Order: sequence, then structure tokens, then C-alpha cells
Amino acid sequence: MKKVSKQPIAPKTTSPTKDPPGSIYLNADSDVKKFVESLYDEYKIRNNLDRVCDYVEDKLHKPVNRIVAYKDLSKKLLKERRFKHVAQLLDYGIQKNPENATLLMEKGKVQFIMMRYGEAAGTFAAALAYKDVDKPETLYNLGLSYLSQGKYSEALVHFDEGLKIKDNLYEVDILVSRGIALSKLGKKEDALTSFKKAVELAPKDAEVLNNVGSVYFEEGQYELAAEQYLKALEEKPNDIEVLSNLGNTLTKLKDYQHAWIAFEEALKINPTNVGVIENYLLCLLDAKLIDRYSELMEKSALLPKETKDRLNALAEEYRITLGIRHKKPLVPKKKRAIVNTKLKL
Repeated sequence: MKKVSKQPIAPKTTSPTKDPPGSIYLNADSDVKKFVESLYDEYKIRNNLDRVCDYVEDKLHKPVNRIVAYKDLSKKLLKERRFKHVAQLLDYGIQKNPENATLLMEKGKVQFIMMRYGEAAGTFAAALAYKDVDKPETLYNLGLSYLSQGKYSEALVHFDEGLKIKDNLYEVDILVSRGIALSKLGKKEDALTSFKKAVELAPKDAEVLNNVGSVYFEEGQYELAAEQYLKALEEKPNDIEVLSNLGNTLTKLKDYQHAWIAFEEALKINPTNVGVIENYLLCLLDAKLIDRYSELMEKSALLPKETKDRLNALAEEYRITLGIRHKKPLVPKKKRAIVNTKLKL
């Protein structure tokens, strides 16, 4: 019996694969964007994240290019909502490039998008210790993370810290978020001051104008609120939130005709927006247009049962006040049997 000679097992190489001649991977540093595109295409075929990470570390020799590659790849994964792989990719990149704050910031943003606000706050706080970090951006993101958790006082501390920094590209964003935090704490006048300063810096920013309008609305200054919403719509005509806010404000001013126009415009953009439908129904009830309310309610299958019950209870109160009786449903007449009247011969 012949002895079968065993073939020696080739040692594992550090490179994930053997690069074909002329491959983009050979000159990855010269065109990082093309390298990332090719790498992502390979990831989609093989669904192997480890392979992607190895390629980044093996083929990109410049640290700055590795950071760019991790950042771009994470954005592509994020678009496809592959959150688990985004987290793994960034953790690997941070481990291999611990001296750079960029990937840590990206990790915090991903955690924020995933609504893990506590973790995001911890990540942004850790990023502040890095020398190369964009401090205003980091303080803004850290403040937003606290704001999203309902920790308004903590958020204010970081927003105020960010505003102390001169030549701050995030000043308007910080002022708006600071105004929201102050408003939540019941400090309406301080909130309005913060928003007004933001308007001075960005007079055509629809989000800023919308926030100013919201503060005026909460204070009962409906004419001033409507003015701000109209300015916001000049800059962003198809903003559903602003249109709905304008509709609510005009309802308070008893200008129902223009309020309906605002709600109808919002529903043209998104016919299934539950918030707009509910506000529109409340407007019709306020105008005591019960028939028109009933027509819209019949089309509003998307509204939660609790909301429907609450609105219908309110509608019933208005019916009683106005002395409107429920219309009796029409009972279809029974079809008479067809009788053959032909004479049999």
C-alpha cells in the first residue's frame, strides 16, 4: 500500500486575498474614494466585514486615508441601516487608530441615530479629551444627546460652553437647541432671546424661524407666531411641520379658511401624516363644522383608536351644544322579486 504524502499546509498570510495585477487595492492610497467603492462592492457580495477591515489596514498606509475609508464605509452601511456592522466597523477602526477622534465622533453620531442617547453622550464626552476634536461640534452633539434624554439642565451646560468658543460654525445650531432646552424648562423669555439671536445670525433659516414661532405660540402671541411661520414657509414652502403649525395658529386666531388651506397643503405633501390629520380635525371641530369633520374622519383610518375616541367625544359635545342630531343611516330597500308576467300559452 502506497503511502500518501501529505501536502504541507500553506501558512496563513496577513493579506485577506491575493491582489490581481493592476488591482485598485495595490494603489489604494492614490485614490481612496475608488478604493472604498471597490471595497464596498466586495462587502455586498461576500458580506464579510472582517475582510473589509483587513483590507483597510493592509492597503492604506496613510493614517488619514484609513480614517477617511472607515468614515465613508460607515456612511454607506448606515444608509442600508446595517447598524450592527456600522458599530463593528467603527469599533475596529477606533481600536486600530486610537489617537484620532474622528471615528469616535462617528460612533457617537451612529449611537444617536439609533436613539441610544445615553451611550452617545458617553462617546461624545470621551471625544472631548482628544486634541484634534472639533470642540464646538462635540459640545453641540453632547448637548443634543442630553436634550434627547430630557436632561435639559445638563444640555444647557454644554450648549453654553460651546457658545463661549469664538468663530463657532455651530453657533446657530447651538442657539436653537439652547432655546428648545430653555423652553422645556419653562424659561420662555430666555428661550426667545436665544432664538432671536439665532434669527439675527441666520435670518433665512426655516428651522430657526419655526422655533421662534413655536415659542410665540406657547406664549399665546398667535399673530407673531403666524408671522414667523409665514417667513419660514418663504424659505421652505413644503415643510409639513411649519404648515401644520401655521394651521394651528390660524385656528387660534379663528381664521379657519386660511387654516384649512395650510392643512390641505400639508396633506398634499403627505396624505398619511397623523399629526396633520389630527390638527385638521381639531380645527374643523373648533369651527363647529361637524359634517366636514365627519367626512374627514371617515377617510382617517390611520389615526390611533384612542385619538379617534377622544375626537369623537369632543364632536359629540359640539353636536349636543349645537343641537345637531345624528343622521340616520340610509337603509337600502329590499329588491322586489321579479315576477314573470308573460302568459303561458
